[in-house]
Amino acid sequence: MRENTAGPFGPVRAVTPGLVPETAFDAVQISPRHKSGIAMRFPRVQHIRWDLINPLI
Repeated sequence: MRENTAGPFGPVRAVTPGLVPETAFDAVQISPRHKSGIAMRFPRVQHIRWDLINPLI
């Protein structure tokens, strides 16, 4: 993870763009625990978007 980290923002890390997963989830709910204020319920990787991979990496 550290090799792909572009910058730390506290407990959150920004990573270099590369692989693009398409995420599916059952529901979204308000969450005081998460920085965004929302949480996905039962997230899972639906597809890997091979057509969106950055060719420069």
